[in-house]
Amino acid sequence: MRVREDRSRPVSVLIIADADPVRDVLESRLQQFGCEVLTCQNAELGIERAVVHLPDAILVCPNLVDVDSIKVCQQIRNQVENSREPVIVVIPRGVDVEATNRNAGAADRPIDLTQFAKAISILASSTSGSRGANDRLATQGLLLDRKAFRADIDGRELQLTVMEFRILWQLAQNWGDVLSRQELCPDCRNQASESRCRSIDVHIRSLRIKLGEKCYLLETVRGIGYRMSRL
Repeated sequence: MRVREDRSRPVSVLIIADADPVRDVLESRLQQFGCEVLTCQNAELGIERAVVHLPDAILVCPNLVDVDSIKVCQQIRNQVENSREPVIVVIPRGVDVEATNRNAGAADRPIDLTQFAKAISILASSTSGSRGANDRLATQGLLLDRKAFRADIDGRELQLTVMEFRILWQLAQNWGDVLSRQELCPDCRNQASESRCRSIDVHIRSLRIKLGEKCYLLETVRGIGYRMSRL
């Protein structure tokens, strides 16, 4: 059984950028416009948060250290289901932290961060209600909330890693269906690494321990993969 999506949640924005005045002002302005803001300066962790938290919009710094910002955008799009694709914007160069304290002037002046943040909040709001997948799932005492990154079993909160949450969500979302290791591990889809795929077994064992008496929810289908039990 799926839980109806909570439409009362604020629009969410993830900023993947190093800590600097531009990021700080963007975060502050977005919050002023009613957005819930997550920040991350590590590109790899930023991609994981994008997949797990499913923000309505993602802002990516064009100068990420040792990482191509365009590739970060592509990886996010490749790993997020089509119906939940967020608005992704690379923060333009030439944004001006001080522009908010000046009146609008010449057309060639740097981008005003307040106006940029306002445009992002409007864009995110316009698309947040149009994406089909729910952010909450419930089945047999298990409750998953992707926005809050929270998992509960019979009212007890589970302390999950990002990968464990992703696996549990996929199995719950496809309740009763068998999913292969390749389907449960995004890294295995483009490069069939046996060791990476087998790491799914380790995560499943950990999940069963954390589920306690409800460990039977995760069934092994020999030679194929795993499924969420219908029992």
